[in-house]
Amino acid sequence: WLCWRLHPTRHPDTVSYTPEETAIYHLQKQYLYENLGKLDTLEKQIICMLYGLNPYKSPYSLAEIGKALGESKQYIHYIKQRALEKLKDNMSGLAA
Repeated sequence: WLCWRLHPTRHPDTVSYTPEETAIYHLQKQYLYENLGKLDTLEKQIICMLYGLNPYKSPYSLAEIGKALGESKQYIHYIKQRALEKLKDNMSGLAA
């Protein structure tokens, strides 16, 4: 997701990175979690569920999130888009 801007096809747990790449990855991850805290509770929960972020271990589909929260898939999609826009605006200064 946002933390993998450097190499979207490389996962940090399975590939060796240079020290610089590792530092950038960890800074992006820290910045992401700080900005998740700026989202509304529902927005944060949906983003974390969608991408398998803490405390969720694996990603959920929009339909699964909707079912878990008692909302429609379309409503979850709307909230996801709104949250991603907020994250994009908040993180625009972190271009790698």
